[in-house]
Parts: sequence; structure tokens; C-alpha cells
Amino acid sequence: MYYGQITRADSANGVGMRVSLFVSGCTNHCKGCFQPQTWDFSFGSPYTKETEDELVKELQRPFYSGITILGGEPFEPENQRELVKLIRRIRRELPTRTIWMYTGNVYEDMLPGGKRHIEVTDEILDNIDVLVDGPFVEEKKNIGLNFRGSENQRIIDMKATRKEGHVVLDPLSQSFRSRVNMFFFSPSEQTTSRMTPVSRRPPASADCRERRLSVKILALTRGSFSTSRA
Repeated sequence: MYYGQITRADSANGVGMRVSLFVSGCTNHCKGCFQPQTWDFSFGSPYTKETEDELVKELQRPFYSGITILGGEPFEPENQRELVKLIRRIRRELPTRTIWMYTGNVYEDMLPGGKRHIEVTDEILDNIDVLVDGPFVEEKKNIGLNFRGSENQRIIDMKATRKEGHVVLDPLSQSFRSRVNMFFFSPSEQTTSRMTPVSRRPPASADCRERRLSVKILALTRGSFSTSRA
């Protein structure tokens, strides 16, 4: 597996402060894709054990809420077989971190008999918190949506979905983008989308204020990979 970029201190691809891994390789080829260079399975750098170690080490920093895996297409079969190892390790070593994944397919494609279902797919789906699914449809593009590029795409609560046996949407699927309250929550302070309003939170500590300033500076320097997904 190859990857195009690792984005640190990313707030554009999920709730809270995140590490985002953009894997390479995609056969969906959505019209209007914002990074078609990642369709190439050899784009970027080889994903190695050292890459995995780097991701886990970064996620150990206390201000991170979790990791987001996107692409490219994480659910290409060869990518699934590599990513399941990372997911296992995060669940084992950093169980409080949330895991978001994006796919240009739909959840139903990952179920037994679906075109994206392989021997590790169920394990991946059982161990992630949120799946943002669906191809980018240029005619349905909406820049006001939370964490997705077009109106057909869904933000799925995977814990509830796997428990109930049918798709359960995260409340973020029904709302529009709001930059308020998407920053600076430790894993113990948040679930996938339910957060304490600023008005009800206690005054920030000096350490928290310093973190906020650092993150704002980092946000200004994020690269092109942290734009709206397509």
C-alpha cells in the first residue's frame, strides 16, 4: 500500500483534532474528485511498519481525538488488508481514540456478498466509530455539509449500525457545517458528535489555551489535502 499524505492536527476530516491518513489507489474515479492523483495505487510513498509507528506515536499526543483514514479508497481490497493491522493496533494501544473512515462506495457494498467485502472487512467495520460513505456526486455538491462533499453521502454511526443490523446515521448527517465546538476536545470529552456547548464548559486551563493557539497556527499551515472531500 502507498499513501499520499499524513496530515497532523487536522480538524477538517472528523470531529475533534485528528491525524488523517490519505491512502493511495481508487477505482471509483468520481467525476470532480478533489485529488484524482490518488487514484494511482503507487502515488506518494510506500506505507511501511515505520509509517504505522509514526501514526501511532503521533496519536499518543494528548490533544488528539482520533484518526481519519481516507484516500484514495481505503476499501480497495489491498488497502483493507494493510489498514486492518493499523486499526487493530490502535484499538489495542489507544482504545480511547476514535477511528473515522471514508469510502466512495456505500456501506452495503461492504456487507457479505458486496463488491468490497473481503476476509477482513467485517473486522474493520466492527472496530471503527464512523464511516462516511457514498461516491462524490458533482451535481449534489454542497460545501455547507459537515465532513462530506455531496448530499448523497452519509455519516454513519458504526457502533450503532453494527449493533442494530441496519444503517444508523450520526446526527451530523442531518446538520450543516459549524466550526464551533469542533476543536480541542479530549477523547474523554466527546463521542462521535455529541459535545458540550462552549457556554456550559468551565474556563480553559493555561495548558488548554496554549494548545488552542498552537492548533490555530497549525490550521493556517495545513496543505491542500485537508479541503472538502470529493
